[in-house]
Amino acid sequence: MKPFVSKTRIGLLLIFLVTVSSVLMACDAMIDIRIHNQTDQTLKIYTGDTIIGNAFPGERIVWETGNFLPKYNIIAKDIDGNVLYTANYTRDDFKGKKTFDVYFPPLEDESENSDNITGE
Repeated sequence: MKPFVSKTRIGLLLIFLVTVSSVLMACDAMIDIRIHNQTDQTLKIYTGDTIIGNAFPGERIVWETGNFLPKYNIIAKDIDGNVLYTANYTRDDFKGKKTFDVYFPPLEDESENSDNITGE
């Protein structure tokens, strides 16, 4: 009878560890991406075909992601639908962060050091 009890305990311990690990990974997946509009016009902010919101001149909007995606493509369009800026990031860009700032147009040091943001 004792070997059965120890196998059961080991099985329950493994289930517990997998559950705790999954919960911890899910908590790490949430990130707030703050999108700053430094232009003098309203920008419509998209990810793919999904609108995140409107960023008014000099303001920022916060995109509260619900999960970690492998890639993030943030697109800023003018009110006529013309693409003005794009920003591309991967999961590694956000590793260990709770918030991340994206600026349109990009800050000077961002445009010099990164291929992630482009103005069109």
